Amino acid sequence: MKRFSIVCGLIIASTLVPVRAIAATFSQLVVYGDSLSDLGRAADATSALPPALKFPAYPNGGGRFSNGPIWVEYLADKLGIDRNPVTNPNFAAKNFAIGGATTSTVNIGQPLSSSFIGIQTQVDNNPISDPAALYVIWGGANDYLLGGVTDPTTPVANLAGEITTLIGLGATNILVPNLPNLGALPSTRNLG
Repeated sequence: MKRFSIVCGLIIASTLVPVRAIAATFSQLVVYGDSLSDLGRAADATSALPPALKFPAYPNGGGRFSNGPIWVEYLADKLGIDRNPVTNPNFAAKNFAIGGATTSTVNIGQPLSSSFIGIQTQVDNNPISDPAALYVIWGGANDYLLGGVTDPTTPVANLAGEITTLIGLGATNILVPNLPNLGALPSTRNLG
C-alpha cells in the first residue's frame, strides 16, 4: 500500500511540473481547398471580367473571401513558413485553394474561368512529394451549399481519395479541418 501511495504521489507531482511544448517543424505548407483557404486565386481568375462578375467582392480583403487575413495565413505565420497567395516555387507555402471548389473536380465558378477547379483537380494537377511538408485539405461546404450534394458520404469519399493520393506521393502530415456549422451561416439561416 505504501508503494502504491508513493507511485500515485509521483504521478500527481509529475502533472504539476511545467513541460515545454515542442512544436513540429515543417519544410513547407501545401494547401488545397475552397474560399475558406483562398488567398487570391479567385480574384486573379476574375480580374479581367467586368466588375459585376469579379469576386470576391470584399473591398478590403486583398483578394480573399474575407475582410482581411484568413486562417491559413495565421497558420503559416505561427509555423514560421513564408506564405504567398500564388504557387511560386520559391516560397515554402504553396496555396492552390480557390473559391467555389467542391471536393470533386467541379467548381461553381467554372462558367467564369477555367482556372476555377475543384479540390480533386488541385491535388491531381499539383502533385508535391515532400514527407516533411504539412498538407492541408479543407472543403465540402460548396458540395452541400451550391453543388447539390445531399449524401454526406460523397464529399467524404472525395476527400478520402485525395488524402490517399497525397499519401501515395509521400505525405505524412495531413491536416483536414472539419466544416463549420453550415446551418449557422447567415446565408443558410435566412433560407427559413
